[in-house]
Amino acid sequence: MESLPIIKEDHLNQKKTNKVSTLVQQILTTKQTDPTADTSALEAEIDVLVYRLYGLTWEKVKVVDPEFSMSEAEYDAGTLPG
Repeated sequence: MESLPIIKEDHLNQKKTNKVSTLVQQILTTKQTDPTADTSALEAEIDVLVYRLYGLTWEKVKVVDPEFSMSEAEYDAGTLPG
């Protein structure tokens, strides 16, 4: 175990994980209030944050999610869907 590298979370990744947590909480709260509520926009934001957290390029995202709707320019600019 001593030879395993310890990955220190940088500030940018911490912000992304905090944003994911916030979005998940919003989805849970919304679904508690209205189980039929459409949370797809929030879910799409989480998807993009996770893709970026793992350092996926737009091309790799399209392999993972062929129906990904953001343009390459939008994704590379760091915008979120919605």
